[in-house]
Order: sequence, then C-alpha cells, then structure tokens
Amino acid sequence: METFTKQQWMVLLTLGCCNFLAGAVYSLQAPFLPAEAEKKGTSTTFAGFVLGIYELTGFIVCPLVSGRLLRKLGSFKSFHFGILTTGIAILLFGFLNRLNNTIAFILCALTLRVLEAAGASTSFVSSYGFLNVAFPNSLATAFAVMETMFAVGMATGPPMGEVLYQLAMGSENWSFTLPFLTMGLVLFATAIVTSTIFLRPMLHMEESKSEQLIPNDIAIVNCNTMENACAGVDEIENKKIPGFSNFLRIPSIFVFYITVMGASMCLGFTTCTLEPHIRQFNLAPLQTGGMFLIFGSFYAGTASIWGFICDRFNKPIFVSITGCLLIIVAFTFMGPCSLIPLQPSLQLTGISLAFFGLGIAAVYFSGFLLIMNEARRNGFPDNGATSSCASALWLSAMHLGCFIGPIFAGYLFDNYGFGVESLFLVALFTFILILLILVLSLVPQAQQIEVCIKPTPEEKTPLLKELST
Repeated sequence: METFTKQQWMVLLTLGCCNFLAGAVYSLQAPFLPAEAEKKGTSTTFAGFVLGIYELTGFIVCPLVSGRLLRKLGSFKSFHFGILTTGIAILLFGFLNRLNNTIAFILCALTLRVLEAAGASTSFVSSYGFLNVAFPNSLATAFAVMETMFAVGMATGPPMGEVLYQLAMGSENWSFTLPFLTMGLVLFATAIVTSTIFLRPMLHMEESKSEQLIPNDIAIVNCNTMENACAGVDEIENKKIPGFSNFLRIPSIFVFYITVMGASMCLGFTTCTLEPHIRQFNLAPLQTGGMFLIFGSFYAGTASIWGFICDRFNKPIFVSITGCLLIIVAFTFMGPCSLIPLQPSLQLTGISLAFFGLGIAAVYFSGFLLIMNEARRNGFPDNGATSSCASALWLSAMHLGCFIGPIFAGYLFDNYGFGVESLFLVALFTFILILLILVLSLVPQAQQIEVCIKPTPEEKTPLLKELST
C-alpha cells in the first residue's frame, strides 16, 4: 500500500468527516420520530415508512445523479449541492413538531426525508468519484475508510441526538428541534469548509489525473476550470461512456450487483426481525442494544482490514466469496436455520452476529472494487466518470436491498418464523456463491487489476504536487 501524501490525507479527512455526518444524520430520526408521529395522530407503521423511504429514494436517485446531474454540474458542485440539500432537509425536519395538522405532518415528513436521501445520495456518488482520482493505488483502503466513518456515524447519531434532546428538555418544542437544527447547521458549515479548503487540492489532483490519461478524458469529475476539457468526451475513440444500462449489460457486473443487493437484504432482515427473535431470551433494553452493537462493531472494525486485503493481494473476488461463506454460516446458526436440529440460544445468536458483521463488510467493500474493475476490463475509461457510475450502481444495490429486505423479513417472520427466514437467506447466498464461483471460473480477470499507463519521462514528476499556498 502506498504512503499517502499531504493532499491525499486532506481528501481522506474531509470525505471521512462528511461520511461520518451522513451516517449520523441517517440514523438521527430513529429515536425521536415514532414518538412524535404518535403525538400527531399517526402510527408507528407510518414512522417506519418515513424511515424506509430513504432507501427507495436512494435507489431511484443514484442512476440520475451518475448520469444527468453530474454531467451538468460536475462532481464538485454536485458534492456540495448534496451536502447543502441534506442540511436544509434535516434542519427543517426539526420543526415538524410545530405542525399540528396530521396530514401536513405526514406530507412534510415524507418530503423532507426524500430530500435528505436525494442530497445524501448525490454527495455519496460524487465523493466516491473523487476516490478513484485521489487514490489510484489504494482505492480499496480509502473506500473502506469512508464506509467505516459512515458506520461510526450511524452508531453515534442516536446518542448524540439524545444528548442534545436532554439539553433542551425544559422546552417541549425545542427538545425535538435542537438535535436536527444542530446537525443541519453543522452540515452547512461542512459545505463551506469543504468548498474552500478541500476544493483546491482536489482540483490539482484532478488536473494531474486528466493529463496522465487522455486529454478530455474526465467526463464527469470536473469543475469550472476544466469545462473545456470535458467538451470532447464523446469524441474519444475506443472509450465507452459509463452508464447504468451499459454496466448492467455485463454479466459479471450484474452478478456483483446482485451480491451487494443480497447483503443489504440480509441487513434489512436482521434490522427488522432480530429484536423479535431475541425477545425470547428476556433481555434488558441495554442487552438488546448490545446484540445489535455486536454486528455493528465487527462491521465497522473490519472494514479497513478488508480494504487493506483487497489492496494488498489484488483479488477482491476472493474477499467477496469469503464474505458469502461467512454470511451463510451466520444465518445457518443465528436462527438456527430450520434444517438444523438446534435450539435458539443467546450465545449462538451473538457469535452468528459477529460472523454476519465480518461477512457483510467483506461483500460490501469487495463489491465496489469488482464493479469498478470489470468496467475497466470491458473498455470503460479509468477516470472519475467510471468511478462515479460504479459507486452509484453499488449504492443503488445497497438501497434496493435495504428497502425490500424488511418487507420480505416481516412476511416470513410473521408466517413462518425466524428459522425459515434464516433458511431463505442461506439459500439465497448459496445461489450467489455459485454465481461468484462461475464468474471466477469463466472470467479469471475478475479480480483487482493494475490499470495504469506506462509513464513517459515527462510524466514521472509527482502528480500530487504540494500547493504553493
């Protein structure tokens, strides 16, 4: 793994902070919205729908962002537009408790959650496009750091919200408002800081990247000073234009898409039905939260390790296969699976959650690299445009799985129990594992590949020069 330069550390720090805030904002509503919804005369089911529509919106928005929006605005403007949109939505969300009309509350809650998801998806797709430019030789590690920061943000969002809620406990209106108002203002400040401090070094890296490849090769990752360089992208010979439909026509990329979606479905299953499953053990609320923390800890704690393994050994498909095996083992014993003659136990469930955290981290982080590498191998340019499209495809698979997972989970749990639910997931990932093995057998190049252009003597100067100012 290469040693990061000063500019790379700046990019990593900036995007890491943004991902942390995105994770915190994503989970911030969960502790407060159900109770507020009941006060307004709506049900907990509605609160769940408001929280879940985030995933549906992300699934719809990601293809649009990777196509039209990025081509019109460029990655830098899209990135900051996404942060500002999310900040506005989360700030206004804090004033929903002022609405006494039930219909107005429902419509505003849904609208703001959709805007939040649209803004977050826009900033995610744009930021992951930066990673390919900034970390050409350590993409997996940088990507894993970003996802780790998002996972840490998700875990700390509710406690942070609870602290702010308690600070304003004396005022009924402001106790609900303060957590959302604070996070909204923090996102505004982040947008200002990133546009002034983060913009210049990223621009410098991007210009170097465009010189290293082909003139006019940066189709999507652009800014005002590079608009002329982007004008001739359609004239590049022997280069395919990245797009969702173009990517999904490649069988191996479709398999990787299904793999990531399946992992997200497992996450949706667990989030929806783990608590009813472990209710039989008569745990205290703190112990129940600890069971969820087992999964989150192993997921966040091993993310960077999986990324390092992908960078070090250059074989992400083996990491994905390992992740599938871990998920199969996890759900075989978490229920346990209805075919296994074992009784449910707290210890078995805890160990299975640890395996699940390890497995889903491996599948997630290898999935993005596999999509990106297959796109390169099939003739798409090695630039921010391809990286942005690959990240959008990866994110849409995650959103789709997280949206449909709880729907199937609720139906299977209510009608057949957790054992049959576990059996369904074991069967699903056994099928996915077979597909990955077929891809490995038929497409041996479907692994981390070195995509670089042999430098000329003039190009041997460092691409990431120190800024003079």
